[in-house]
Amino acid sequence: MLEEIMNKFDGINYGYLYKGIDIYPHEKWNKKFNEIYRLQINNELENTKYGVCWDQVELERYYFEKANLNFNSYFIVNDDNKKYETHTFIIVNLNNKYYWFEHSFEKYKGIHEFNSLEDALKYIKDIFINWINDDTNILIYEYEKPNKHLTCNEFYDYCQNGKEVKI
Repeated sequence: MLEEIMNKFDGINYGYLYKGIDIYPHEKWNKKFNEIYRLQINNELENTKYGVCWDQVELERYYFEKANLNFNSYFIVNDDNKKYETHTFIIVNLNNKYYWFEHSFEKYKGIHEFNSLEDALKYIKDIFINWINDDTNILIYEYEKPNKHLTCNEFYDYCQNGKEVKI
């Protein structure tokens, strides 16, 4: 079932459309991203075909809810008041195993199996630390489904008001 859902992401690209133009890679994003970004919810990403990890998680959530799967969404952040690097992801609990479902982080794209939620979160945290090259101020939050088109700052606040996960 997870493979079928992963296949639905064929044709979904990492990026963000602004006035019909993909503003990725990061060099083009500049500070305007914070002003223009709006979270795509439900299955809106199916139409735009471009979304950052935040958007891709919402499309994953849409499919997992339709399939009645048990899952949680997570927001990991380097909260150092300078960089604010983030990543969002979903972990599915299926048949006493935990599956990190990853599409947007190209290097780790796929379905990764773990024996425990803690093992999965530790692994993802280590990857995140290596990616940003900083192991300070790393926080993980479990967050619920946002039901509106949040701005960049609203999304940060929304996730950081979720349940902090100590790993």
